[in-house]
Amino acid sequence: MCWFSFILAVSLGYDELAPVYEELYGAEQYKKNLAASSALKGLPVVLDAGCGTGILSEFLGGSYYVCLDSSRGMLEVFRARRRCFCDAVQADMQLPPFRELAFDGVACVTAVHEAPGALGVLAGLVKAEGVLVVSVKERLLPGGLEVPGWLVLEGVVESSGDAVYFYRRRGPT
Repeated sequence: MCWFSFILAVSLGYDELAPVYEELYGAEQYKKNLAASSALKGLPVVLDAGCGTGILSEFLGGSYYVCLDSSRGMLEVFRARRRCFCDAVQADMQLPPFRELAFDGVACVTAVHEAPGALGVLAGLVKAEGVLVVSVKERLLPGGLEVPGWLVLEGVVESSGDAVYFYRRRGPT
């Protein structure tokens, strides 16, 4: 299957799931997003790649929050439920419509397995000394995470079956 067909299939699947996503996965996702927010809260500008219904926005307080997802249905649920200082952007996380070094923090919670090649792209969006938080179900990404050498791992915690990795960007700016 070509990349575009795969992304379209994933997006359409999540479009169908969107209205009941939080009912099915909400408790699990709230825990993971709370863990991710521990490194992101208070940062001026935060991108949530593969944001789904935007659960992370509930934990970020005054941060400007950008919700990026390829699923129109998920973004519609986000817009209907969340009230925040934010924007919703429909795009593939492997081709985000943002310039490099645009965000103080980037999160990708239980989404990188859908686009493992996106991790390097997302890392490039993080400003110098900024934070990248990635959660992954190891069974869905058996090869592990491939991260650029200028990301320094600062910690890993377990949350609802995911490993949540906390990185700090060092190096190229």
